[in-house]
Amino acid sequence: MKVIDGDFGRKQDSTLQKKLQFVVDQLGDKAVGNFLLVTDDGEGSMTTATDLPLTEVIYMVEMLKISLLLDTGDMRDDTVH
Repeated sequence: MKVIDGDFGRKQDSTLQKKLQFVVDQLGDKAVGNFLLVTDDGEGSMTTATDLPLTEVIYMVEMLKISLLLDTGDMRDDTVH
């Protein structure tokens, strides 16, 4: 997994295509690894796309849920990995 550092503040509204293009541009042509894309349609539905095995996706989602539930609300980078 690769973490992309950057300023992700909402300076302007952007389409999903522009956001994905930004990520692809940052990774370059020779990027290796897996991906997990989670999108929210704004109406309470979520869509995922990945090339990972289902068991790994379920594990990541469960760990994310636990991390969010245990979050104290502080601005800490170590809460969600």
